[in-house]
Amino acid sequence: MVGGVCLYNIIDIRDNVVASISIKKKRNKLTVSNADVIEKSELKKFLAGKKSLYLSIEQDNVLDEKVTIPNVIKSNKVIDSTISHKLNKIVSKQKVLFNKQELSSNKDKDTITYQIDGVYEKEYLEIFESVSDLKELRGATESRYALFAISQMCKSSDSYISIHTQADTIIFLAVDNNRLVFSRKTRVIVNKNLDRQDELVDELNKTTAYIRQQFRSVKFSHIVVSGSMAIDDSFCEHLLMVTTLPIAVLYPNTLFDGLSNEEPQHYIIALGAYFTPKQFQFIPNFVRAKKQYHLSLQTLLAISFLMFFVVAFFTYDGYSSYQSELDRYDTIKNRLVRTLNSTQTYSQDELEDSLAHMKFHQKYLKYHPIDTILELKSLVEMQRPAEFKWRCVDDVIALNVVFEKDFSLLESLQKFENSFRAKFNEINSKSLI
Repeated sequence: MVGGVCLYNIIDIRDNVVASISIKKKRNKLTVSNADVIEKSELKKFLAGKKSLYLSIEQDNVLDEKVTIPNVIKSNKVIDSTISHKLNKIVSKQKVLFNKQELSSNKDKDTITYQIDGVYEKEYLEIFESVSDLKELRGATESRYALFAISQMCKSSDSYISIHTQADTIIFLAVDNNRLVFSRKTRVIVNKNLDRQDELVDELNKTTAYIRQQFRSVKFSHIVVSGSMAIDDSFCEHLLMVTTLPIAVLYPNTLFDGLSNEEPQHYIIALGAYFTPKQFQFIPNFVRAKKQYHLSLQTLLAISFLMFFVVAFFTYDGYSSYQSELDRYDTIKNRLVRTLNSTQTYSQDELEDSLAHMKFHQKYLKYHPIDTILELKSLVEMQRPAEFKWRCVDDVIALNVVFEKDFSLLESLQKFENSFRAKFNEINSKSLI
């Protein structure tokens, strides 16, 4: 991916030639950036360094079977093993790559029927030797299924017949209710008594008649043609006369930019390989293992990078906090040094003399009666004392204050005495607290 643009390389491998297209995808827009045809002998060199590969591998035969197994089997591995065992009897122990799709379940008989689509490994796997970097493989299928995929993308109904011709190869598909129910690939062998066009017409007649006879209950709405026959009007006219079904040309130009007019007809299978669904993808286990290993490695690398950044973040955060505290310490230290330099200090002898002086004053000042006299301030303000007597014996302070006042009337004496005693009691209560 570069600048939000994804580049995919799609390879259609036929008998002796290889059709290749490169597709750029930006958002939902697909553009064919390059289209080429090379000799099959140059395939390995051509694929060197190619990224994001899709393969369509043409096979003479494919596996199209229905297999019924007991529905008590639930494990996917056991189901695959059971199907493989049944297929061995059908294909004479030839190794196959297959995908399964559940068709129906019979509760009365406790069985499940699967549609099995597959390819034969021996010829199919030879192509993978030409792929230098298997982890770049995005998809691999057979030409029939690539044609089905592109037909479905361009279809105008749910039931139709799709016919594709390229050189001497013809592919027939029958689709009912969007499901592939029949496929056949055949080669036209030119008879001495007939020319190539007559042979093609003869094969078209026989196979389309067979399809309509085998699927009488299916109402095919039309026939879709693609490849070389889509460019030759005479084939379409002949099909219309024989089948009386409307003829439509497979036209993928609306799906891709970069190909114009009849040019896409030369790359129909390659274009279809890009859209082929998973049920028709046949990727060998060793390729899956390599891709899984690469994915696991990429995941571990991503986790490692993430952990590195997390540790680096907290390390940096811790270092920043440490550096901040260190700067704060230096600031306080410098401030303290400046304060000490600007502050007058005393020698040890001067400090000891000052301490002794303070202890002496503290010892004797605590016996001074001034604090007690201050507590009597309110009484003194009422009447000036006539006499003060103070003494300190064994750290016990005794203060004797004598108040004298003359009165002309007993009532005045009583009134003053009450006020004086009330004030004294107030002072005394505060002292107790």
